[in-house]
Amino acid sequence: VNVLSAPSPATIYGAGTQNIDTISILATGATYTGVSRNTSFLRSSVLGWILTDQPGILTVEQSTDNTNWRKILVLNVVAKADPTPYETKLYAQYYRLKFTNTGTAAQTVMQLISNTYNNSVSNLIGLFDQTSGILASIKAANARSQSSDTAIVVERRDIPAIITAIATDGTSGDKTILVPNSGKSLRISSLYFISATATSITFKSGSTAISGAMNLSSHAADYTNPIAITTGQNFVINIGSPVAIRGYVVWWEV
Repeated sequence: VNVLSAPSPATIYGAGTQNIDTISILATGATYTGVSRNTSFLRSSVLGWILTDQPGILTVEQSTDNTNWRKILVLNVVAKADPTPYETKLYAQYYRLKFTNTGTAAQTVMQLISNTYNNSVSNLIGLFDQTSGILASIKAANARSQSSDTAIVVERRDIPAIITAIATDGTSGDKTILVPNSGKSLRISSLYFISATATSITFKSGSTAISGAMNLSSHAADYTNPIAITTGQNFVINIGSPVAIRGYVVWWEV
């Protein structure tokens, strides 16, 4: 089989990173101070969510020198079963997250995540198209090819990924997590979830299993391998036993 491909990068997914900042519970009055994260020059926004069963104050701080910190976002967080999202622009090279438990008791649930992305990625892709000519060459070669065994696949994404919470009802069986728009295909870059007790998880594209049953024995799982869902099909998780699953999925559509 002759496969014609472009030099790297032939696939451009945008600039961004997802971080699980902490899942450690806090005593009443205690404060979590996250690590400093260097966003380099590819920075635009930081977003994510916090899941907590105690109220508190979430702060996003930024710094130009990694020493002197300024508060950019201060958010009062209420205790609830679903995550509270947040987002703010990045004005400086470094950022960090802080959360103070202002509740009357220690937390039993805590998860804080952050994701950085660059709104200017589409401009970079345009520059890539204009200066390298790689994509144009691929299209021309594909048009000239008369061989049925020659395949060229170039997938581009110039929009930031979406973070959606996972919160099931505590029963076993198939649980629809994402539903695509008409004619679209779901693409999943990562998942993270926790459960109160051990269980098994199976990923599905609609009703078709795309993974085996995976044991969730440590009550937490972090999946970073990309998943492609068939066009028009929902992303479904099958839960092997009656237990609630909580977490998030990072995804987009093509």
